[in-house]
Amino acid sequence: MNPSCRVIIEEEKMRDKIGFDEWADKYDETVKETESASEYPFAGYKKVLGTIYEKINRYPLSSVFDVGFGTGVLASALYDTGHMIYGMDFSPKMAKKAREKMPEALLFQGDFHAGLPKALKDVKFDFAVATYSIHHLDDGDKVIFINEMLSRLNENGVMYIGDVSFENREKLEACRVRSGENWDPGEFYIVYDEFKKYFPEGKTNFTALSSCAGVTEIFK
Repeated sequence: MNPSCRVIIEEEKMRDKIGFDEWADKYDETVKETESASEYPFAGYKKVLGTIYEKINRYPLSSVFDVGFGTGVLASALYDTGHMIYGMDFSPKMAKKAREKMPEALLFQGDFHAGLPKALKDVKFDFAVATYSIHHLDDGDKVIFINEMLSRLNENGVMYIGDVSFENREKLEACRVRSGENWDPGEFYIVYDEFKKYFPEGKTNFTALSSCAGVTEIFK
């Protein structure tokens, strides 16, 4: 990589980090506002988290790795029902808020683009979860990251991706038009009928839960 490009990337990451920290105090409020108005990007947010919660909670005392846990909304709900929670988030301030909710969880602050924490290199999980986090990766990088997560799962493990996502390209484009200037062109959303080709047949599933969100399941 050209050194000047590396500098630009690192500066962008720092700006993102500062932005996420500034957003941490009002993140949950922002989600509630846009979800209640059924607007992109958080329309269906509660259904997304609730669906994943119910699927994992069928298996008591499971181990769960949460990628980009934010303020810990989903992770803390699972923690409170006895699951062992591991996680990683980019924002120190969001990580602090999540630790306050889950004092015995193993939570790390860092950039998942660089891989999982070295402290967890020998740890296996029953489930991996990414809610509203890996849309910062394009499809190629998503596949690389997901395959790394799948390699860390126990037999019959599942990765759940709850995010802005669409069954097909037509529905994404319709949402983009409706959203107008609110649409974020710098994010990469899953279009399921295109994304599933990266994985073996029968190893994925998608459930649409609003006009702009759904849960993608990827089975080990």
